[in-house]
Amino acid sequence: MRYAAQGEWADARQIGEVVIPMIAFIEGGMTIPMGSITRSYLNFFRLSPTQCAPNMFRVLGSIDALNKRIDLKLTHHDVNWMYNLHHLTGQEYYLKSRYPEVRLIQYLPTSNKNLKEDFLILSGEWHNGLPCPTVEGTPDRRYTKPNLRSVNKASLDRLLKAKIYMNEADSQLRAAHLILGYTPFSFAFQTPKCVIRARDPRLHRISVAYEGFIVPEVSPFFLQIIQNTFKLDEMLNACSDQLDDERKRRATAVQTLSKFEQDLADARKKLQVEEQARKSAEKHLEETQKLRERAVKSKEQAEKAKIDAEQAINEDEQIGYEVGIAETEKALRAEVSEVCRIYCASTWSEALNRVGVEASSELHKPENIFYPKAIRPSVLPHQADAPPSVINLNEEVSPHSFPPFGQPELAKGGLAPLGASLDKITTASEAETASQGFQQNLDSTVLPTVGVIKAKEGATTSEAEISAGVEGMASGGDGVSVVGGMSKKGVGQKGFWGRNFGELKRMVLF
Repeated sequence: MRYAAQGEWADARQIGEVVIPMIAFIEGGMTIPMGSITRSYLNFFRLSPTQCAPNMFRVLGSIDALNKRIDLKLTHHDVNWMYNLHHLTGQEYYLKSRYPEVRLIQYLPTSNKNLKEDFLILSGEWHNGLPCPTVEGTPDRRYTKPNLRSVNKASLDRLLKAKIYMNEADSQLRAAHLILGYTPFSFAFQTPKCVIRARDPRLHRISVAYEGFIVPEVSPFFLQIIQNTFKLDEMLNACSDQLDDERKRRATAVQTLSKFEQDLADARKKLQVEEQARKSAEKHLEETQKLRERAVKSKEQAEKAKIDAEQAINEDEQIGYEVGIAETEKALRAEVSEVCRIYCASTWSEALNRVGVEASSELHKPENIFYPKAIRPSVLPHQADAPPSVINLNEEVSPHSFPPFGQPELAKGGLAPLGASLDKITTASEAETASQGFQQNLDSTVLPTVGVIKAKEGATTSEAEISAGVEGMASGGDGVSVVGGMSKKGVGQKGFWGRNFGELKRMVLF
């Protein structure tokens, strides 16, 4: 609870807080939580405490107090039956008695000047679960019309006829300051001359069921007519209220139906849009499916073409491989034969030097170098111009070509001895055997099928490697020749010239 002056409480009030004038606590019997009559009347008319005049708090507080003291069981409908709610522009709402002669609460101040400048702001648990409005509202006149059927006539008649809380000065009954027990700030009170007081003979004729709240002094027949007329008036008001309610319900139903029709139209439009979207999606799906099938077919064709291309490449590679093998084999045969001839020439010269043949001898000439049959060229360039007297060692050795080793040369035209002829035949046979062995060894040095793979990839055999292989063959040891990147054993335990060196020596000597 905190204090706020006039003009300040609007900005100081927070959500859920209520602002109540201080005069309501001082002279209006306001309590926390509020009394049932005050709270229900404010809710019924949708008013906040800041919209109420001070006399309204005095009337509502007095009725709350009377309910508790004499067990009346009055409600806000009884207050609405006795008072009319009025409002002036820019001012508070106030209560005015429907009939000046019969007033529920009397002896109220005529002026409330300077009594509504102070306010209290309440927060927290300021109600018992049934709060009053905390912000300003506007009453709905269609639902606030007085209704006799909601009035507790017995309690009201009993209260209006009772001579209680009487002001001694003018005999006014149910004085507010006496009921609530406060000392008023202002002593200017309402004293209408027509109000029924304690000693008025009309007091016992008061009844809220009659027009003017007073039973008329007529014959019982006319009294019944008046009462019936009053009841018919009330029934007419009730029917009017029911018609208003029915009219409102129908208007609401029409609005609801219109809204439903509009919603239905919108739903149909949305449904059409969704249907078009669905058809479009199905069309795109079909196109996508066709594209997928085309892509799968294209993929299969591409894979088939790839397989065919790979097969064609493999076939081309196989053909190239075989051609490469043949070309490499041919080239290696020519290269190996040439290197072997070079090596044979070197070995021939070395052999002649070792046996002491003079450098001027015919045997040192190139045309007299002996080549095995396997590496012997088909046509020697010097054969066409060679004189008949030159000895050609590449010719086949005949039995009479050389004398036996260790015997003198026979005279011209003479016959050689039988032993010498046998030795020559044996020597020629051994030379032929040596030539055939050299041919086999040469064939073994040619690149085999497996070794050609390296040659196909670009690996070439240098003449130095081949020469090293040939030197290994002639060295008499385990010579190794490297042909096409593959290591091969030499001709055998001894090279060709190592095995036939003795034969070569005999051929040179004779």
